[in-house]
Amino acid sequence: MRFDDIDRSIGSSLKKQVRIALITSVALAIGLGGVSAYASISGAVIGAGKIIVEGRTKHVQHRDGGIIGEIAVQEGQRVEAGSILFRLDGTLAEAGLGVIDSQLEQLIAQEARLLAEQAGLTDVDFPDSLEVNASDRVQLLLEGQEMLLDQRALTKEGKKAQLSEQIAQFGEKIKALEAQRQAVAENIELLKGQLKAIKHLHGRGLVVDSQLSTIQRELASLIGNEASVLAEIVENRQATSQTKLQRVQVDEDFQEAILTELDQKRTEIARLQEERMAALDKLARLEIRAPISGYLHELNVHTVGGIVAPGETLVSIIPMDDELIVEAKLAPNDVDQVRNDQHARLRLTGLDQRTTPELTASVLDISPDLTTDQQTGMTYYVSRLKLNEGEIEKIGAGRLRPGMPVEVFVETGSRSILSYLIKPLHDQIQHAMRER
Repeated sequence: MRFDDIDRSIGSSLKKQVRIALITSVALAIGLGGVSAYASISGAVIGAGKIIVEGRTKHVQHRDGGIIGEIAVQEGQRVEAGSILFRLDGTLAEAGLGVIDSQLEQLIAQEARLLAEQAGLTDVDFPDSLEVNASDRVQLLLEGQEMLLDQRALTKEGKKAQLSEQIAQFGEKIKALEAQRQAVAENIELLKGQLKAIKHLHGRGLVVDSQLSTIQRELASLIGNEASVLAEIVENRQATSQTKLQRVQVDEDFQEAILTELDQKRTEIARLQEERMAALDKLARLEIRAPISGYLHELNVHTVGGIVAPGETLVSIIPMDDELIVEAKLAPNDVDQVRNDQHARLRLTGLDQRTTPELTASVLDISPDLTTDQQTGMTYYVSRLKLNEGEIEKIGAGRLRPGMPVEVFVETGSRSILSYLIKPLHDQIQHAMRER
């Protein structure tokens, strides 16, 4: 065969192969296009999450803080609500309560003594809270108030006795002055009689003028003495009245002082009673108890004698009876595709994937705002998902634990393959149009 025939044969064969390849490519493209246009795949929003307890982990804290006196639990231990976890050292709290009680006992005893003085009693009627099982210190306190009652009563009565003595002295002086005035008055009457007789004799020329003048001077002097005695009597009577008022004022001043002191004591008692309630509350809170039943987690107290700051988390309690749910982090760009009650698939990445089936769940809620991770700076929305009924039994009771990692696939519906392929191009065109 000649070379020209061979070339024509090879060329014809190549053309045939090219036509076949071209037809095959076109058919394949048409077929793939048709499949892409009509075949659909399920879409999903993917998020990373973990198993949590619906009631949330409870963090045990103490409002005031203090010194650890006893640690009654250990990490991972199961506790019942109300069981004691820790005891704080109560030395300072008990000492503070003791000081308050001592001050209260003294004030209450003083109040009882003031009430006895107010009523004019000779004995103090102390409350049973002081007299029943009174310690030696309290007994001395009560005896001291009884002695003070007697002493203050004696002081008051002593002042009144002095004033009564002055009143009596004024009375005696008034009596003497009255007697003196009486004597002067009698002398005046005698002189008046003599003066009358002298005047009669003087008119007859039987008595010289000097005798008449002498009698008149003596009478005038006696009248002056009488007026002076009367003035002194009035002065002593006024002094008597003033002294009597002073004697009454002693009682009034005493009662007024009692009322003022009673008001002060009662104000102090009310203040100390409030402080005592606060001290008792502090003592009651020395025992730190479990607020719920559950398992202890992240025990932060390990040393007796260690100092606990106010509000510091001592331990966390994971509830044992609350329902397990999933908390997932969703990208901000995907959250618009997620809504409440939407179906989701869960993949438990912490368990063997070969033997662990996927679980189904539904969306409970989505956080209203973004959350920022303080360490990475990543922002995300938080969504909670509830496991569908019977899903936990698929993997066996007790295998799910709070904190286990979960991969979440929130189903968003079916879309064609073609729409996935052309979406980037469509988005690019839309972006370009907006820029123009």
